Amino acid sequence: MVKTATTGGGRARGRMGEAGGVLPEWGAGGRELFYVSPDSMLMSVSLKPGAGSLQPAAPHALFPLLVIDTDVSPYDVARDGRRFLVLETTEHAAQPLTVIVNWPALLTNAASSQ
Repeated sequence: MVKTATTGGGRARGRMGEAGGVLPEWGAGGRELFYVSPDSMLMSVSLKPGAGSLQPAAPHALFPLLVIDTDVSPYDVARDGRRFLVLETTEHAAQPLTVIVNWPALLTNAASSQ
């Protein structure tokens, strides 16, 4: 993947990882770049500003993503760069959630019936 980044007043181009990737997103402060690798792993690359360029560190895998449609990003990065919102299909979704409203009244009713 080649990503163009603004550094100072100019533009720098650089390769982020040997295998490439898609769907890049900037992390907090522009010091980290996230992208999806060809094997559907969310990757992270730390960036260090240099003289007119960004020097990337070695990329590292964070976790696997389910990428169905490459036109829609399956993730979004929180402002702090520490959390992600990830799209998930219903096949992999958790069990349904049951919400009990006014549960203290249920406890009171159960206690009074004993």
